Amino acid sequence: MTTFKAFLLGGMAAIIAPEAVQAQQTEDGDTPTGDIIVTATKSEQRLSDVPLSVAAIGQDDLERFGAQDVTALLGRVAGLSIETGQPGFTRFVIRGVNAGGQFGWRQGAATAIYIDESPLTTRTNFFFASPDINLFDMARVEVLRGPQGTLYGASAIGGAIRAIPNAPDASGYSAVVEGELSATQDAGDPNYALRGAINIPLIADQLAVRLVANHVSNAGFIDAILIDDQDFIAEAATAPRIEDYNSQERTTLRAALAWTPTDRVRIQPAVTYQLNRADGAGDFALNSFGKRDRATVFAFNPAFEQDGRAYEFVRDELLLLSLNAAVEIDALGGLTLSSITSWQDRSATGRDDSVASNGAWVIGFGLDDAYTGFDPSFGDFGTDVRQFSQELRLATTGDQRVQVVGGLFYNRLRQRDTIRYSFEGTAQAVFDTYGIVDPVSYDGIDRFAEDEYAAFANLDWRITDKVTLGGGLRVTHYEQDLSRGAAFPAFSDPGDLADPAFLQAEETVLTPRFVASFQPTSEWLAYVSATRGFRTGGGNPPENLRGQCPNRADFPAQPDQFDSDSAWSYELGGKFASRDGRFTLNAAAYQLDWSDIQTAVLFTCSDNSVISYTGNAGDARIRGFELDGSVAITPSLRLFGSAAYTDAEFSEDAPEAGITGGQPLGYVPRWTFNAGAAWEQREPLFGDWRGHGSLDWRHVGERIDPQYGPAANPDFGADLPAQNIVDLRLGLRNTRIDVSLFARNLFNEDVAVQQLALFATNAFRPTGIDTRTIRDEVVLRPRTIGIAARLSY
Repeated sequence: MTTFKAFLLGGMAAIIAPEAVQAQQTEDGDTPTGDIIVTATKSEQRLSDVPLSVAAIGQDDLERFGAQDVTALLGRVAGLSIETGQPGFTRFVIRGVNAGGQFGWRQGAATAIYIDESPLTTRTNFFFASPDINLFDMARVEVLRGPQGTLYGASAIGGAIRAIPNAPDASGYSAVVEGELSATQDAGDPNYALRGAINIPLIADQLAVRLVANHVSNAGFIDAILIDDQDFIAEAATAPRIEDYNSQERTTLRAALAWTPTDRVRIQPAVTYQLNRADGAGDFALNSFGKRDRATVFAFNPAFEQDGRAYEFVRDELLLLSLNAAVEIDALGGLTLSSITSWQDRSATGRDDSVASNGAWVIGFGLDDAYTGFDPSFGDFGTDVRQFSQELRLATTGDQRVQVVGGLFYNRLRQRDTIRYSFEGTAQAVFDTYGIVDPVSYDGIDRFAEDEYAAFANLDWRITDKVTLGGGLRVTHYEQDLSRGAAFPAFSDPGDLADPAFLQAEETVLTPRFVASFQPTSEWLAYVSATRGFRTGGGNPPENLRGQCPNRADFPAQPDQFDSDSAWSYELGGKFASRDGRFTLNAAAYQLDWSDIQTAVLFTCSDNSVISYTGNAGDARIRGFELDGSVAITPSLRLFGSAAYTDAEFSEDAPEAGITGGQPLGYVPRWTFNAGAAWEQREPLFGDWRGHGSLDWRHVGERIDPQYGPAANPDFGADLPAQNIVDLRLGLRNTRIDVSLFARNLFNEDVAVQQLALFATNAFRPTGIDTRTIRDEVVLRPRTIGIAARLSY
């Protein structure tokens, strides 16, 4: 055992896992308590009593942030990093466990995503990951840091994120309506949002329904420069533009019913519908010229842009059905038997300007390597997901010295991914020159099926009133089928689309948990733990090369499948809150050993085509700490802050993936900071109106990637620079009305959340300049200033 592990497992200190909840005021006007009830351990507990590193962001803080989706957590939750490229493609990196870097394909996620208790986690590809979650009317968001394999199973190797909606309340009527109007720097149109939620008791104290609607419209702020010359830097100043190319709309509808026919039975069905739409949200709706000229470039396409409208788009539609039922059993001191059923039906499609990808096909076909006349071109991509899950769970609910949570789980995932590259819009004369019979150059379909079965049990034994020992185990068995087929219609090549390759994989995995905690008083908690998590493996279908990579024999053979990877985490933490709630100080230190990492093995051929597959290459060691605290300076003013340090590196060589021992893991910030102040006036300014405000600073450190970044791969690689974000809000409220002015990204920073080389004009074209130094970056919204109004009953 290493010295660091011995340190973690050998002592306890009064430090806690960070908590991002602003304390709530009590009815009698006393100082806030700073605690919150969470269900991270699948039973209700005070956050300060949970021997686990959990951040919980309550509804008041989500409103204060103006959180539209989970990207609002960037920099606000210690140990959490976020990468996103378009709607429906957001990857969450907790404690440095980054799934696949920039080139992940058909891998399980490293962070499990839930709405309430319904899993949304799917397999990733180049274009889509788990669906985005809109955060209006959420009671809280819980971020569980570190492997959660015992209670949450596969894909919780880095942690889990749970968005918990407000539940229907049969005790009384309530309603809220919100409106928001704002302007974003460089956007020609305003942004607006309309939101509402209503809670209606149907039978007093027994039956209630909650209806929620949310629509957000965000104007575009990036222009598309329509070039038709390879020297795009020179042409960019005079070329025509589509202004404000990357507009986006989000709509969420949710209905939930809560029925308690007796005091022992609860039945809660819910339905959520979500539609995210975006123009220009493909890989090239990015920011390549910086905040003084927020614009990107792609080939001029007269067939699709002659009317001045964007033809790139993303449309991501989700339907989520759930049924949670529970019955209280008067036995063994109190038990609850729960059934959680959910169904996800998701369809996402998109189109982007794909001249680079088509350029690769042209070279592979041995045609004109300048592919003269083949601009414009584009790619269509999509994913269809059908997912059913069922969990049966039995948990103790009384004050028993032995607390038990155990159950059975089944998850059925069916996913179909499509990619089609086309030269549509190219003149027929060009097709005739090269003997092209169809504009579609590549037509590929992946079909993925996975069945996951699990049994789990978790036990916590209170040996004394101050000392508790816990342990748990989950046994997971998964079975997978995967097929991939592709055709090349442009050259009358049917490929294997009609008779695709077929692979199967299966595995049984154990994920245990051990924890010991010491709680001398209700204000102090210290704990030490060892936990394991994993994500499922998969298959590597045969490569659809068709003439690409003439020196393929120079590189390693592609394996048929890759195995699951897993991580052990060793953690020492503690939690402290003063009795009056004025002061909290929370921290955790950990080491995480990640084994058999699913890594994209990537190499470039002599014709500049790129071959990639997934392998188990290398192990990693991640060490770090998280620190969080808050202090009430006065009854009206509270200061808060957090810091996280992550040292993530590969612990051994993996030559086949270009990994060297000691090399840092990609896209993991070493430091993140958050600091701010929240002010809530106690005495009215006039009438019953009181002032309130907040100031919030977030810092996310530089995220480099030695493996896929520009140092190792100048054609494709890119790093993410350090970023600072400042938000400000000032307002007035009474018991029913809240009106506030806000500024998000006050100093108008280019906050990069993904970055790519502008490869549309580099390796595939014989340009006269080195365009590899020009990077496209996906950025959060520039400075946005607006007004928000909220009416509550």
